[in-house]
Amino acid sequence: GYAAYGVPVGAVLRGEAAPDWSGDDGERALYLSDKARESLHSQRDVLL
Repeated sequence: GYAAYGVPVGAVLRGEAAPDWSGDDGERALYLSDKARESLHSQRDVLL
């Protein structure tokens, strides 16, 4: 989860700190969540 990052997410959301993560991290997270939903709906494994 977000605990792996050095900056607390709450501090970033409050504008008190800059995030340690990049847009690429967010893109990967969206890809994985999309594949998880696909697997849930199809009840099958999906390839990543």
